Amino acid sequence: MTQHLNSMTAGYSAAKQSVAFAFPSLGIIHTRGKDTLDLLNRLSTNELSKLLPNQGARTVLTSDKGRIVDVLTVVVNTKGALLLCSENNDTNVVSWLRKYTIMDDCKASVVTNEYCVLEILGPESARLIAELSGETLLDIPMSHWRTVNVFGETALLLRQPALCEFSFLVLFDAPAKDTVLNACQALSESVPTINSEGLEVLRIEAGSGKFGTELTEKYNPLEAGLLHLINFKKGCYIG
Repeated sequence: MTQHLNSMTAGYSAAKQSVAFAFPSLGIIHTRGKDTLDLLNRLSTNELSKLLPNQGARTVLTSDKGRIVDVLTVVVNTKGALLLCSENNDTNVVSWLRKYTIMDDCKASVVTNEYCVLEILGPESARLIAELSGETLLDIPMSHWRTVNVFGETALLLRQPALCEFSFLVLFDAPAKDTVLNACQALSESVPTINSEGLEVLRIEAGSGKFGTELTEKYNPLEAGLLHLINFKKGCYIG
């Protein structure tokens, strides 16, 4: 128990003051087809139809009553888009998309197990990534991404809203998992790993809603404080 608490404290302190690794749990969906962005634009709250490859945006997928199905990060590439959703909600999101895919050219499939996800967070996270990849990242707009090489592996690096100043997601192909774990362990003295309990403390301190807790189908995006993810000029969305 003491070792577990010490580990949580070290990771939490590093995330607040310098930089830490984390292994967040999330769902990943691959969508492809020429109508993908148009469909997502009609089913969610933000403007997505104008996104280009290497760009991305966060949006709220809504039910037919305008309630929250999930908060998605839409990451656009030349073949379609990756959708980052909440843990254990990937199948539900795919089912919801398929329900409204009638004549649209859009195919969605769960690919969560095809990726190993690393989060690098904290005030010094951009510096660490620059050291690991040789890339300068502070110029990346929120939710946009680029391809990098980290730990000798090619990965997709995405800037995301931070619980503590800066946060970047690094998506590796699943076979790279052991390499990533070993590399993080080798750096553990200078870059601790924050566990799920520590991440939860950061989330609560930051006032960030979590799907299944504060964000559920009982609430619409306005009630949940997600006004910043709604584009009122783009036209209607479902619900």
